[in-house]
Amino acid sequence: MRVGIDVGGTHTDAVLMAETTVVAEIKTATTLDVTSGVVTALERLLATSGAERGHITAVMIGTTHFTNALVTGRRLARTAVVRLALPATAALPPLVDWPDRLIRAINPSIHMCDGGHEFDGRPISPLKPEQLKRIAAELSAHEIDTVAISSVFSPSTPSWRSGPPTSCSRSCHTYT
Repeated sequence: MRVGIDVGGTHTDAVLMAETTVVAEIKTATTLDVTSGVVTALERLLATSGAERGHITAVMIGTTHFTNALVTGRRLARTAVVRLALPATAALPPLVDWPDRLIRAINPSIHMCDGGHEFDGRPISPLKPEQLKRIAAELSAHEIDTVAISSVFSPSTPSWRSGPPTSCSRSCHTYT
C-alpha cells in the first residue's frame, strides 16, 4: 500500500492506496511545524484504515512548506543522506550541486552504498544490508535520526522498496 500526503496552507490531506483503490482518506489542519502535521496525518490515516505500518511500501509528500524550508534554509533537521548506486554514481556524490547555505542548514552525514538499478530494472550492484546497518549504527551514535535514502531508478523497481528502509527504520526517521 502507498500513502500520498498533500500539505496545503490550511489543510493536510492524506490518502492510503492499495494499487488503484482508495483504502482510506483523511483531512487534518496544517500545522506550523510541518513534520508534526504530517506525522499526525499518518497516524490518523493508519488508525482510520486499520492498516499496519509494515504494509506501507511508499509515502509521497507534496507541499510548498518543504520548498519554502529549502528556499529559506530554516527549521531543517540534521540529515543523513544515503545513496544506493555504487559503483555507478561515485563521481558525483550526493548534494554535489546543492548551495553551500543549504548544506550548512542540514549539516549532512553523507553515505554512498552499493545498490540501485538501471532504467530497465537491471541491478547496478547487489544491495549490501551490512553497509546500511553500519551506517545506521554510526548515525545512532551521532544522534542523527533523520535519513534520506535515494537509489537510482528506485521508483521503477518495486523490489527495492522493502530493503533499505527496513535496515534503518529501527533507529531512524527514514525518507526514501
